Amino acid sequence: MEATTSTSPAGPRDLSRVWLGASIVGLLAGGLLALGSDQERAAEVAWALTTLVGILPIARDVIGGLIRGEPGVDLIALIAMVAALALGEYLAGAV
Repeated sequence: MEATTSTSPAGPRDLSRVWLGASIVGLLAGGLLALGSDQERAAEVAWALTTLVGILPIARDVIGGLIRGEPGVDLIALIAMVAALALGEYLAGAV
């Protein structure tokens, strides 16, 4: 997957670490909620949000690739993550 960038006055900025950090926080929060306090529903919400955060940059890259006529393997990952949400497999989608 190509790095997602943001343009700022200082130039383009690599956001892949931001996405990775958000994913790690979401996974940990969900795990702590599930294990520490028997808040399974709250854990599922944390994992679902983590999946959504992961879907955003992948969807942008996949759409760009499809427009250019260059579908890549990220399309498979996007389909898997959307399917995980649709089937209620939130942890699988977050991972």
